[in-house]
Amino acid sequence: MEKIGLLKKFNISRIFLIAILITILVYFISLREKEKKLRINLQEKLNNVLKEKIVKEEELNKVNSEKLILEETVNNLKAKIDDLTTELDKEKASGLELSEKLKEKENEAERLKLELGKLKKEKEILEDKIKEAEAKIKSLELSLVQLQTIKSELERKLDNIMSKRLEVELGKVVIKKPASSTIGRILAVNHAYEFVVINLGKEQGIEVGTVLGVYRGKEMLARIRVEKIYENMSVADIVQETAKGIIREEDLVKFISPELSE
Repeated sequence: MEKIGLLKKFNISRIFLIAILITILVYFISLREKEKKLRINLQEKLNNVLKEKIVKEEELNKVNSEKLILEETVNNLKAKIDDLTTELDKEKASGLELSEKLKEKENEAERLKLELGKLKKEKEILEDKIKEAEAKIKSLELSLVQLQTIKSELERKLDNIMSKRLEVELGKVVIKKPASSTIGRILAVNHAYEFVVINLGKEQGIEVGTVLGVYRGKEMLARIRVEKIYENMSVADIVQETAKGIIREEDLVKFISPELSE
């Protein structure tokens, strides 16, 4: 009787130890996935800021090109005005018979002056746009530096977390294999980050990208896609649910036909 009692205590201790190890593993997996998603979001923001910076720089280059063209046009108009002024002076000196021609030149000069005024206004507008673009680029560069700093800090934290796995070897965690009547079951579920942990892994022939169905009874509740594999367990993203947050621990996991996996 004493041996049986000791054996029962030993089995209870083993079960308790396994439960603790599974809890620790799920915690670290959840924490790692959270850090991963944060890093991806920051990378996307970083890429968007870079793209916006490139667009603004292209706009700035385009505005600078337009400014140069306008300046060249203004200089040409000034040269024409000077030429016309010189011609007007000559025409005035030639006498009254040239008065009609002089009037035409004056009208042309007035028209050119009006056009010059318009071009000057356009130049001022372009210069304002250039200042705005330069200010926007400086702001984007500051945001880029901040995002790069945050990204580096998150990557450092993630490396620290992964280097401190509490010396738990995943290969030593013994998970009860699924019964022959079912494929597997849900060990843990995280609805906030939309992933689950299942008791199927390399030993059961699971591969990255495998799409499985989550069942409760005969009803399929969701589809999941395997993203990370261990010896006897896997982490899978929730692809689609019949209702938000419907997956629970102990729900069954089965292979589904190719038509349902799409």
